[in-house]
Amino acid sequence: MENVTTISRPYATAVFEYALEASDKETSLRFWNDVLFAMKEIIESEIGKQLLAEHSDYQLEIKSFVEAVLPEELKNEHVSNFLAVLVEHSRFAYIPGIYEFFVELRENYDLPTPVTIVTARELTEEQLQNIGQSVALKVGRAVKLDVKVDTSILSGIIIKTEDFSIDCSGRKTLENLSAQLTK
Repeated sequence: MENVTTISRPYATAVFEYALEASDKETSLRFWNDVLFAMKEIIESEIGKQLLAEHSDYQLEIKSFVEAVLPEELKNEHVSNFLAVLVEHSRFAYIPGIYEFFVELRENYDLPTPVTIVTARELTEEQLQNIGQSVALKVGRAVKLDVKVDTSILSGIIIKTEDFSIDCSGRKTLENLSAQLTK
């Protein structure tokens, strides 16, 4: 079997991101957690293991089995589409890994995103609160600010998260200007 991490992570990430697009994120995340858990239990059952061991080339049959055993309240068009993707790429054996990565993403989602703020001078509480709220809106999660004063940036601010970096420092502006002048 191919590397479980390499195969499972993109599927878990896609389901997780899809769940976050719902208007009621918490309900959607719970629903998909329940769906993936049920699928994991089905695939890890004796019959599921036997199907995978003896009939792994018959993905449509495995899909039919999963759909037949999946509780009615966990069935909808989106779940059916997810199962179709698993069929298309022969990924039913990876459902336990997909579930594990989904749970990991869910647990990390509840943690605040670390945000590093580098400034040339001390910021007021109000300024920090405004920056924190803006970044939280951008990342869609709570944030935890780590503020550092570094006079070598001259002026402005640098904001870094795990997803992006914004450098509006005086030093960066001077570097850009210098690069333009030396072209």
